[in-house]
Amino acid sequence: MKHLIVFLTLLLATSAGAQNVTKDAAGNFHALPQKTRAVHDSLTTFTYTDLEGIDRPVYRGPKGGMYVILPNEAGGFRKYYLHETPTQK
Repeated sequence: MKHLIVFLTLLLATSAGAQNVTKDAAGNFHALPQKTRAVHDSLTTFTYTDLEGIDRPVYRGPKGGMYVILPNEAGGFRKYYLHETPTQK
């Protein structure tokens, strides 16, 4: 029973959240501002050139993914996320 209590205590300690902090000269901790996630998509300065040679703007989603908006077969538009592959030398 004692081992179970120790195990559960360690399990709870490892599942605790983390906070980015800095420590001052006196040894006190101070929270650092959190990076915030964008609440909307944004236009980047990058372009995507398709196989037909058309340059299209590249957008960044709220989670950081890069995508382009291309026409689909049904006559509408769809987001296509860009996955960079290493260039061959």
